[in-house]
Amino acid sequence: MHFLRASASAIQLAASGLDQVPAASSTTSTSRSLLQNFNYEEIEPETSLSRTLKNQPVTFTATFTNLWTEDRHPFSFPSSNAHWSPMVIASHSDAYSMWCDGCTATSGLESIAETGGTSTLRNEISAEQGEKIVLDQKTAPGLGTPVGFRDESSPDGSLCVDEDHPLVSAISMIAPSPDWFSGLYNLPLWKENSDGDDVWYNKFQAYVYAWDAGTEEGDSYSLGNAATSPKEGMLPFMAGNTADEVFVSENSSGDLHVLPVGIITFELQESTPECTSMSDASTFALVDTAQSFVVRIRRKGAPMLKIASCKGWVSKRPNKRCGKKTRDESGKPTGTRVRDLCPRTCMSK
Repeated sequence: MHFLRASASAIQLAASGLDQVPAASSTTSTSRSLLQNFNYEEIEPETSLSRTLKNQPVTFTATFTNLWTEDRHPFSFPSSNAHWSPMVIASHSDAYSMWCDGCTATSGLESIAETGGTSTLRNEISAEQGEKIVLDQKTAPGLGTPVGFRDESSPDGSLCVDEDHPLVSAISMIAPSPDWFSGLYNLPLWKENSDGDDVWYNKFQAYVYAWDAGTEEGDSYSLGNAATSPKEGMLPFMAGNTADEVFVSENSSGDLHVLPVGIITFELQESTPECTSMSDASTFALVDTAQSFVVRIRRKGAPMLKIASCKGWVSKRPNKRCGKKTRDESGKPTGTRVRDLCPRTCMSK
Protein backbone atom coordinates (compact mmCIF):
# COMPACT_ATOMS: atom_id res chain seq x y z
CA MET A 1 0.00 0.00 0.00
CA HIS A 2 1.07 3.62 -0.49
CA PHE A 3 -0.43 7.08 -0.29
CA LEU A 4 -1.50 7.18 -3.95
CA ARG A 5 -3.91 4.28 -3.94
CA ALA A 6 -7.49 5.36 -4.68
CA SER A 7 -10.59 3.43 -5.63
CA ALA A 8 -12.65 6.01 -7.50
CA SER A 9 -10.42 8.91 -8.50
CA ALA A 10 -11.45 11.07 -11.42
CA ILE A 11 -9.74 10.50 -14.74
CA GLN A 12 -9.58 12.16 -18.09
CA LEU A 13 -9.10 10.67 -21.53
CA ALA A 14 -6.85 12.67 -23.82
CA ALA A 15 -6.49 12.25 -27.56
CA SER A 16 -5.67 8.78 -28.81
CA GLY A 17 -2.78 7.93 -31.10
CA LEU A 18 0.70 6.60 -30.53
CA ASP A 19 2.20 10.08 -30.24
CA GLN A 20 -0.59 11.60 -28.15
CA VAL A 21 -0.81 9.29 -25.19
CA PRO A 22 -3.89 9.54 -22.95
CA ALA A 23 -3.62 10.12 -19.24
CA ALA A 24 -5.43 9.70 -15.96
CA SER A 25 -6.11 13.14 -14.53
CA SER A 26 -7.49 14.72 -11.36
CA THR A 27 -9.34 17.49 -13.19
CA THR A 28 -12.45 15.90 -14.67
CA SER A 29 -15.68 14.12 -13.75
CA THR A 30 -15.91 11.37 -11.14
CA SER A 31 -16.71 8.56 -13.57
CA ARG A 32 -13.92 6.49 -15.04
CA SER A 33 -13.47 6.94 -18.78
CA LEU A 34 -11.11 4.07 -19.53
CA LEU A 35 -12.39 0.67 -20.53
CA GLN A 36 -12.74 -1.99 -17.84
CA ASN A 37 -12.35 0.46 -14.94
CA PHE A 38 -8.88 1.73 -15.86
CA ASN A 39 -7.84 -1.73 -16.99
CA TYR A 40 -6.71 -0.75 -20.51
CA GLU A 41 -7.54 1.72 -23.27
CA GLU A 42 -8.00 0.60 -26.84
CA ILE A 43 -5.87 2.48 -29.38
CA GLU A 44 -8.61 2.67 -31.98
CA PRO A 45 -6.55 3.75 -35.03
CA GLU A 46 -4.36 0.68 -34.50
CA THR A 47 -7.24 -1.79 -34.00
CA SER A 48 -8.93 -3.75 -36.80
CA LEU A 49 -11.20 -6.78 -37.23
CA SER A 50 -10.48 -9.87 -39.29
CA ARG A 51 -12.90 -12.05 -41.25
CA THR A 52 -12.04 -15.13 -39.18
CA LEU A 53 -15.05 -16.37 -37.22
CA LYS A 54 -14.73 -16.77 -33.48
CA ASN A 55 -15.64 -20.47 -33.64
CA GLN A 56 -12.25 -21.18 -35.24
CA PRO A 57 -9.24 -21.58 -32.91
CA VAL A 58 -6.48 -19.12 -33.81
CA THR A 59 -3.20 -17.80 -32.45
CA PHE A 60 -2.05 -14.29 -31.63
CA THR A 61 1.41 -12.81 -31.24
CA ALA A 62 1.79 -10.55 -28.20
CA THR A 63 4.17 -7.59 -27.92
CA PHE A 64 4.80 -5.34 -24.92
CA THR A 65 6.18 -1.84 -25.65
CA ASN A 66 7.65 0.23 -22.81
CA LEU A 67 6.40 3.80 -22.22
CA TRP A 68 7.68 4.11 -18.63
CA THR A 69 10.48 6.69 -18.66
CA GLU A 70 11.97 9.45 -16.55
CA ASP A 71 10.63 12.10 -18.94
CA ARG A 72 7.07 10.77 -18.74
CA HIS A 73 7.08 9.68 -15.07
CA PRO A 74 9.68 11.99 -13.52
CA PHE A 75 9.15 11.80 -9.76
CA SER A 76 11.79 9.61 -8.11
CA PHE A 77 12.32 7.63 -11.33
CA PRO A 78 14.97 4.88 -10.84
CA SER A 79 17.08 5.89 -13.81
CA SER A 80 19.97 3.50 -13.09
CA ASN A 81 17.96 0.32 -12.54
CA ALA A 82 14.57 0.73 -14.18
CA HIS A 83 13.38 -2.54 -15.69
CA TRP A 84 10.42 -4.85 -16.26
CA SER A 85 10.08 -8.43 -15.09
CA PRO A 86 9.09 -11.14 -17.55
CA MET A 87 5.45 -10.76 -18.61
CA VAL A 88 3.05 -13.66 -18.11
CA ILE A 89 0.19 -13.87 -20.62
CA ALA A 90 -2.74 -16.33 -20.60
CA SER A 91 -5.80 -17.07 -22.74
CA HIS A 92 -8.83 -18.17 -20.74
CA SER A 93 -12.57 -18.27 -20.18
CA ASP A 94 -14.40 -15.86 -17.89
CA ALA A 95 -14.25 -18.48 -15.14
CA TYR A 96 -10.58 -17.50 -14.59
CA SER A 97 -9.28 -14.24 -13.11
CA MET A 98 -5.55 -13.51 -13.13
CA TRP A 99 -6.16 -10.12 -11.46
CA CYS A 100 -8.77 -7.37 -11.38
CA ASP A 101 -9.67 -3.98 -9.95
CA GLY A 102 -10.19 -4.37 -6.20
CA CYS A 103 -9.37 -8.10 -6.12
CA THR A 104 -6.96 -9.58 -3.58
CA ALA A 105 -3.73 -10.87 -5.09
CA THR A 106 -3.09 -14.61 -5.26
CA SER A 107 0.29 -15.90 -4.09
CA GLY A 108 1.42 -16.02 -7.71
CA LEU A 109 0.41 -12.46 -8.46
CA GLU A 110 1.97 -11.25 -5.19
CA SER A 111 5.24 -12.94 -6.15
CA ILE A 112 5.49 -11.34 -9.59
CA ALA A 113 4.40 -7.90 -8.30
CA GLU A 114 6.94 -7.89 -5.45
CA THR A 115 9.91 -9.78 -6.89
CA GLY A 116 9.29 -10.29 -10.60
CA GLY A 117 9.29 -14.06 -10.08
CA THR A 118 6.88 -15.84 -12.40
CA SER A 119 7.04 -19.51 -11.36
CA THR A 120 4.25 -19.41 -8.74
CA LEU A 121 1.85 -17.61 -11.06
CA ARG A 122 2.69 -19.94 -13.94
CA ASN A 123 2.00 -22.92 -11.67
CA GLU A 124 -1.36 -21.41 -10.70
CA ILE A 125 -2.19 -20.97 -14.38
CA SER A 126 -1.10 -24.54 -15.16
CA ALA A 127 -3.52 -25.81 -12.53
CA GLU A 128 -6.34 -23.89 -14.25
CA GLN A 129 -5.25 -25.36 -17.59
CA GLY A 130 -5.82 -28.77 -16.03
CA GLU A 131 -9.37 -27.66 -15.21
CA LYS A 132 -9.79 -26.44 -18.83
CA ILE A 133 -10.43 -22.89 -17.61
CA VAL A 134 -7.17 -21.59 -19.09
CA LEU A 135 -6.24 -22.68 -22.61
CA ASP A 136 -2.68 -21.41 -23.12
CA GLN A 137 0.03 -19.35 -21.44
CA LYS A 138 3.23 -17.66 -22.61
CA THR A 139 6.03 -15.70 -20.93
CA ALA A 140 7.80 -12.75 -22.57
CA PRO A 141 11.33 -11.81 -21.45
CA GLY A 142 11.85 -8.88 -19.11
CA LEU A 143 13.12 -5.48 -20.30
CA GLY A 144 16.14 -3.49 -19.01
CA THR A 145 18.39 -2.68 -17.25
CA PRO A 146 17.88 0.23 -17.75
CA VAL A 147 14.80 0.06 -19.93
CA GLY A 148 14.47 2.48 -22.86
CA PHE A 149 11.51 4.26 -24.42
CA ARG A 150 9.65 1.91 -26.80
CA ASP A 151 11.81 -1.09 -25.98
CA GLU A 152 9.82 -4.22 -26.86
CA SER A 153 9.43 -7.78 -25.62
CA SER A 154 7.51 -10.75 -27.04
CA PRO A 155 7.21 -14.39 -25.99
CA ASP A 156 8.55 -17.18 -28.16
CA GLY A 157 5.61 -18.55 -30.11
CA SER A 158 2.05 -17.29 -30.38
CA LEU A 159 -0.83 -17.60 -27.90
CA CYS A 160 -3.68 -20.00 -28.71
CA VAL A 161 -7.27 -18.77 -28.21
CA ASP A 162 -10.60 -20.35 -29.07
CA GLU A 163 -14.33 -19.80 -28.70
CA ASP A 164 -14.40 -21.11 -25.13
CA HIS A 165 -11.23 -19.22 -24.14
CA PRO A 166 -11.47 -15.87 -25.98
CA LEU A 167 -10.09 -13.64 -23.20
CA VAL A 168 -6.49 -12.71 -22.43
CA SER A 169 -4.80 -11.39 -19.30
CA ALA A 170 -1.20 -10.29 -18.74
CA ILE A 171 1.04 -8.95 -15.97
CA SER A 172 4.62 -7.70 -15.50
CA MET A 173 6.35 -6.10 -12.49
CA ILE A 174 7.48 -2.47 -12.63
CA ALA A 175 10.91 -2.76 -11.02
CA PRO A 176 12.29 -1.92 -8.62
CA SER A 177 9.14 -1.29 -6.59
CA PRO A 178 7.26 -2.57 -3.53
CA ASP A 179 4.45 -4.32 -5.46
CA TRP A 180 3.74 -2.28 -8.56
CA PHE A 181 2.85 -3.81 -11.90
CA SER A 182 1.10 -3.30 -15.20
CA GLY A 183 -0.81 -5.42 -17.67
CA LEU A 184 -4.44 -6.04 -18.51
CA TYR A 185 -7.18 -8.49 -17.58
CA ASN A 186 -10.13 -10.13 -19.34
CA LEU A 187 -9.47 -8.50 -22.72
CA PRO A 188 -11.78 -10.06 -25.38
CA LEU A 189 -9.89 -10.70 -28.62
CA TRP A 190 -13.13 -10.81 -30.62
CA LYS A 191 -15.99 -8.49 -31.51
CA GLU A 192 -19.26 -8.61 -33.44
CA ASN A 193 -18.79 -7.11 -36.89
CA SER A 194 -21.25 -5.05 -38.96
CA ASP A 195 -22.79 -8.25 -40.38
CA GLY A 196 -23.59 -9.55 -36.89
CA ASP A 197 -20.84 -12.20 -36.93
CA ASP A 198 -18.48 -12.75 -34.01
CA VAL A 199 -14.96 -12.47 -35.45
CA TRP A 200 -11.43 -12.28 -34.09
CA TYR A 201 -9.54 -9.02 -34.11
CA ASN A 202 -6.87 -8.78 -36.78
CA LYS A 203 -4.97 -6.46 -34.44
CA PHE A 204 -5.74 -5.09 -31.01
CA GLN A 205 -3.52 -2.51 -29.34
CA ALA A 206 -4.03 -1.05 -25.88
CA TYR A 207 -2.40 1.38 -23.48
CA VAL A 208 -1.78 -0.09 -20.02
CA TYR A 209 -1.21 1.67 -16.71
CA ALA A 210 0.54 1.29 -13.35
CA TRP A 211 -1.19 -0.64 -10.56
CA ASP A 212 -0.53 -1.44 -6.89
CA ALA A 213 -1.01 -5.08 -5.85
CA GLY A 214 -1.93 -4.20 -2.26
CA THR A 215 0.54 -6.68 -0.75
CA GLU A 216 3.55 -4.58 0.36
CA GLU A 217 4.04 -1.18 2.00
CA GLY A 218 6.11 1.55 0.36
CA ASP A 219 5.66 4.69 -1.72
CA SER A 220 9.00 4.80 -3.53
CA TYR A 221 10.88 2.60 -5.99
CA SER A 222 12.24 0.16 -3.42
CA LEU A 223 12.26 -3.55 -2.60
CA GLY A 224 11.93 -5.55 0.62
CA ASN A 225 9.34 -3.40 2.40
CA ALA A 226 7.00 -4.57 5.15
CA ALA A 227 4.06 -6.70 4.05
CA THR A 228 0.61 -5.12 3.92
CA SER A 229 -1.45 -7.13 6.41
CA PRO A 230 -4.10 -8.02 5.64
CA LYS A 231 -3.70 -7.74 1.88
CA GLU A 232 -5.66 -4.97 0.20
CA GLY A 233 -7.41 -4.93 -3.15
CA MET A 234 -5.46 -4.07 -6.30
CA LEU A 235 -5.97 -0.49 -7.48
CA PRO A 236 -4.51 1.84 -10.15
CA PHE A 237 -2.27 4.84 -9.55
CA MET A 238 -4.11 8.11 -9.96
CA ALA A 239 -3.13 11.79 -9.93
CA GLY A 240 -3.66 13.64 -6.66
CA ASN A 241 -2.84 17.21 -5.68
CA THR A 242 0.93 17.26 -6.27
CA ALA A 243 3.37 16.23 -8.95
CA ASP A 244 5.65 14.83 -6.23
CA GLU A 245 4.16 11.36 -6.53
CA VAL A 246 5.29 8.34 -8.51
CA PHE A 247 3.86 8.02 -12.05
CA VAL A 248 2.41 11.58 -11.87
CA SER A 249 3.43 14.36 -14.28
CA GLU A 250 2.08 17.67 -15.59
CA ASN A 251 0.66 18.25 -19.05
CA SER A 252 1.18 21.40 -21.13
CA SER A 253 -1.69 23.11 -19.28
CA GLY A 254 -0.20 22.36 -15.88
CA ASP A 255 -2.81 19.71 -15.03
CA LEU A 256 -1.65 16.63 -13.16
CA HIS A 257 -2.06 13.29 -14.88
CA VAL A 258 -0.79 9.72 -15.00
CA LEU A 259 0.45 8.55 -18.38
CA PRO A 260 0.31 4.90 -19.47
CA VAL A 261 3.45 2.87 -18.81
CA GLY A 262 3.19 0.59 -21.82
CA ILE A 263 1.39 -0.72 -24.88
CA ILE A 264 0.31 -4.32 -25.40
CA THR A 265 -0.34 -5.42 -28.98
CA PHE A 266 -2.03 -8.64 -30.13
CA GLU A 267 -1.88 -9.60 -33.81
CA LEU A 268 -3.79 -12.47 -35.41
CA GLN A 269 -1.86 -15.39 -36.91
CA GLU A 270 -2.97 -18.55 -38.64
CA SER A 271 -3.88 -21.40 -36.37
CA THR A 272 -1.34 -24.16 -35.80
CA PRO A 273 -1.84 -27.92 -35.43
CA GLU A 274 -0.77 -27.57 -31.80
CA CYS A 275 -3.40 -24.89 -31.17
CA THR A 276 -6.13 -26.90 -32.86
CA SER A 277 -5.25 -29.98 -30.79
CA MET A 278 -5.15 -27.90 -27.62
CA SER A 279 -8.57 -26.45 -28.39
CA ASP A 280 -10.08 -29.85 -29.28
CA ALA A 281 -8.78 -31.41 -26.06
CA SER A 282 -10.14 -28.57 -23.96
CA THR A 283 -13.55 -28.55 -25.64
CA PHE A 284 -13.91 -32.33 -25.48
CA ALA A 285 -13.36 -32.27 -21.73
CA LEU A 286 -15.95 -29.58 -21.09
CA VAL A 287 -19.13 -31.49 -20.31
CA ASP A 288 -21.63 -30.58 -17.62
CA THR A 289 -21.72 -33.64 -15.37
CA ALA A 290 -24.68 -32.85 -13.11
CA GLN A 291 -28.39 -32.83 -13.93
CA SER A 292 -28.97 -31.02 -10.65
CA PHE A 293 -27.11 -30.06 -7.48
CA VAL A 294 -27.76 -28.41 -4.12
CA VAL A 295 -26.60 -24.94 -3.10
CA ARG A 296 -27.31 -22.81 -0.06
CA ILE A 297 -29.04 -19.47 -0.64
CA ARG A 298 -30.65 -16.81 1.53
CA ARG A 299 -34.35 -16.05 1.28
CA LYS A 300 -35.48 -13.01 3.25
CA GLY A 301 -32.27 -13.20 5.27
CA ALA A 302 -32.70 -16.85 6.26
CA PRO A 303 -30.42 -19.61 4.85
CA MET A 304 -32.08 -22.39 2.89
CA LEU A 305 -31.12 -25.14 0.45
CA LYS A 306 -32.01 -24.97 -3.24
CA ILE A 307 -31.91 -27.66 -5.91
CA ALA A 308 -30.49 -26.07 -9.06
CA SER A 309 -29.48 -26.97 -12.61
CA CYS A 310 -26.45 -25.77 -14.53
CA LYS A 311 -28.38 -23.67 -17.04
CA GLY A 312 -30.84 -22.21 -14.55
CA TRP A 313 -28.33 -21.43 -11.82
CA VAL A 314 -25.55 -19.98 -14.01
CA SER A 315 -27.81 -17.79 -16.16
CA LYS A 316 -27.62 -14.96 -13.62
CA ARG A 317 -24.35 -13.60 -12.19
CA PRO A 318 -22.20 -16.42 -13.61
CA ASN A 319 -18.90 -15.10 -12.22
CA LYS A 320 -20.26 -15.37 -8.68
CA ARG A 321 -22.50 -18.41 -9.04
CA CYS A 322 -19.95 -20.63 -10.79
CA GLY A 323 -17.74 -20.32 -7.72
CA LYS A 324 -20.52 -21.30 -5.31
CA LYS A 325 -19.92 -24.35 -3.11
CA THR A 326 -22.32 -27.25 -3.61
CA ARG A 327 -23.82 -29.17 -0.69
CA ASP A 328 -25.39 -32.51 0.09
CA GLU A 329 -29.03 -32.91 1.06
CA SER A 330 -28.20 -32.21 4.72
CA GLY A 331 -26.48 -28.94 3.83
CA LYS A 332 -22.89 -30.07 4.37
CA PRO A 333 -20.30 -28.88 1.78
CA THR A 334 -19.46 -31.54 -0.79
CA GLY A 335 -15.99 -30.20 -1.61
CA THR A 336 -16.96 -29.24 -5.16
CA ARG A 337 -18.08 -25.96 -6.67
CA VAL A 338 -20.63 -25.27 -9.36
CA ARG A 339 -17.90 -24.76 -11.98
CA ASP A 340 -16.69 -28.32 -11.31
CA LEU A 341 -20.12 -29.72 -12.20
CA CYS A 342 -21.02 -27.21 -14.92
CA PRO A 343 -17.73 -26.37 -16.74
CA ARG A 344 -19.30 -26.04 -20.16
CA THR A 345 -22.10 -23.73 -19.01
CA CYS A 346 -19.76 -21.63 -16.85
CA MET A 347 -17.35 -21.09 -19.75
CA SER A 348 -20.07 -20.11 -22.18
CA LYS A 349 -21.33 -17.26 -20.00
